[in-house]
Amino acid sequence: MKPGLRDPDVNTLFQACCSIAKVIAKRLPPDQLLSLLLTMLEGLADPDRNCSRAATVMINSLLKERGAVLLEKVPEILAVVHAKLQEVDQEHVWKAAQQAVYILASQHRVVVVSSLLNSPLPLDSCTCALWRALAPDPTLASQVLELLLEKINRDVPYKENKSFLRGSTSERVATFLPLSATCALHELMSVPESGPAVVGLYAELFVTLLLRVSCTVGVQLPKGLLSKERKTLGRGQPPRTLDPCRYCQAEWPGRGGGGGLQLPSPPCGTDFCFSSAQRQALGL
Repeated sequence: MKPGLRDPDVNTLFQACCSIAKVIAKRLPPDQLLSLLLTMLEGLADPDRNCSRAATVMINSLLKERGAVLLEKVPEILAVVHAKLQEVDQEHVWKAAQQAVYILASQHRVVVVSSLLNSPLPLDSCTCALWRALAPDPTLASQVLELLLEKINRDVPYKENKSFLRGSTSERVATFLPLSATCALHELMSVPESGPAVVGLYAELFVTLLLRVSCTVGVQLPKGLLSKERKTLGRGQPPRTLDPCRYCQAEWPGRGGGGGLQLPSPPCGTDFCFSSAQRQALGL
C-alpha cells in the first residue's frame, strides 16, 4: 500500500485509501468504532478535497463492514450527517452523505425512517436530500414506502381542538407524524429512479392518498408549524407548502409528484383498473 500512498495519481491514491479503510474497518476494536466514524464525518467538511474524499472512503467502509452493530447510534449519526450538510454545499460531500444514509438504511431501515420522520417541518434541503437517498434502490425504496404508508394509515390524520369561547366551532389540526410521512413520500416520489417501487405499490399509494385527501380538507397546520413556514418564506427560501390536502394531491400516483415522475396506468384486467372517464374524474 505504501507505493500507492506516494503516487500522485488520484485514482491510485483512492484505491490505496480503500484498501486501508477495509483493513481498519475489520480490525478496529468495537469501543473505538463510533468515535472514529464521527471523526470521519467531521472530515467531510475538510477544505482539502482529497481529505474529504478520503473521509468518505473510510465512512463507507466502516458502515459496510460494521454498520450492523450501530443500531442504537443511528439517530446520532444521522444528526451529525445533517449538520455536515448544513455546513458544506459541495456536491461530492452531499453525495457522500447520501451514500452513508443509504448504507445505514439498508441495515436499519426502520430506525432510519423513524429518525428522519422526527425531522422538523417544513423539511429543509438537507433532510430532503437524505430522504431522496433512499429512493434509487428499488428494493429499499419499496420497503421505505411501505413503512411510510403504514405511518400514514395507522395514525389519526387530525385532532379536534375545541374552543371554550361561546359560539365558536372546533378546529381540525393536522397531526405531525402523518404529515411528516406525506412530506417524505413527496421527496421519495420526486426521484425518477423510484418509479419501479412506486409502480409496485400503485394500488396502496392510490388508496392511501385518496383517503388522506378526503380527510384533510379544511384541516389546519399546527400553530408551531405554521409560524415556521412563514419564517421560511420570510428568509427568501423557495416556498414549501405544508397544506395537508394540497400536499397529498401533489403526490397523486401518475401525476409525477414534484420531480416529473410519470407512472403508467395500472394494467386492465387487474383489481385496480379504471376507465378513462373514471380516471379523468379522479384527476389522473
